Amino acid sequence: MFVLFLVVLQTEAADRHADEQRAAIILVARIDDILRSGIDVNVTDERGETALSYVKILLRKGCFRLAHQIASHLLDHGALIDAEDNGQQTLLSHSVAALDGASDLTRLLLNRGADVWHRNATGGDSPFGSFLQAIVRCRCVTGATITADLLGRTMGSRPEAFKALVLRSMLRHGRFIRVLGPVFVQLKSILSPYWRQPQPLRYAAWTVIRRHSSPVKSWARELQQMGLPPSVLRYLTMED
Repeated sequence: MFVLFLVVLQTEAADRHADEQRAAIILVARIDDILRSGIDVNVTDERGETALSYVKILLRKGCFRLAHQIASHLLDHGALIDAEDNGQQTLLSHSVAALDGASDLTRLLLNRGADVWHRNATGGDSPFGSFLQAIVRCRCVTGATITADLLGRTMGSRPEAFKALVLRSMLRHGRFIRVLGPVFVQLKSILSPYWRQPQPLRYAAWTVIRRHSSPVKSWARELQQMGLPPSVLRYLTMED
């Protein structure tokens, strides 16, 4: 079965993460072979997980570049970006939980249209909840500022809802306030500019453009054809 075969390949590749580029070439070639045989990229295994869900294994192994490359390839072939794993979490939740180590994957998923507000059928945490839990575990924002900015930019398009979610999530972890109080203050200082009103014109324009555009895969080429300066392109795709 496609998913089971893929997870074996990923595990083998993860164990050789010192040569992630070679592992990526091997995996992409094998994935292409499987897809050419007619297997649906979104087929699920007995656990209800898709191939994209299994990219989380690479994140756990610390193979962040490989995870980004494989996820991008699967998405190019029609993988459902918000497919839930057997824990009702999307790949975005796992990606933000890996903090800045997986920032390239997080940026890819957000640019491709992943639902940053996703709540599973049981009403569990959104991806921001997974991110905050990771902050709680490491008790610092060091190594999390890029991810915080990516979430802030994306969720800031709904400033009031974003502010409420952040404060509610922090309150949920209030029992650790003596330890986490300073950490939460630092995190809030990073995120609060995205819910303050009025928002800077530059960010307001970014929000409007993103809201009325398709995911980056389909509109990046159009943006390039418009002759926009590279700095503007990088800002629109959250690379700057």
